[in-house]
Amino acid sequence: MLIRSLSAPNFSTFWHYWNPIWGYYLSKLVMRPLARFLPKPIALLLTFITSGLFHDLAIFLVKRERVGFLSLWFGYMGIAVIVTTFLNMSTKTLPLWVRGVVNIAIIAGCFICAKVTDVSHFI
Repeated sequence: MLIRSLSAPNFSTFWHYWNPIWGYYLSKLVMRPLARFLPKPIALLLTFITSGLFHDLAIFLVKRERVGFLSLWFGYMGIAVIVTTFLNMSTKTLPLWVRGVVNIAIIAGCFICAKVTDVSHFI
């Protein structure tokens, strides 16, 4: 799962490989129903945010602390998927290790954006 995901030729494919079972259910229960009445990029973004909400919920259930950071981070990663897909960005001609660096850099960039814009600790 890790090697295949990191060496994916684009960020969308990274997510396709990352957690296929979770992705299947998100696609079936969130993405497809939303895509029936929303533009696909908006449905995709809302699907990523939904995934983040479930991650936040898991933390809440364990720690009993309200968290919103993961929803924000996943939202930024959803935007990254939309933008990189729109720009047709691909690393398929690059060595596998470079693909991994690019995918990790996108994830890290989204993490930094979420950290900088996170206001959940004020709520």
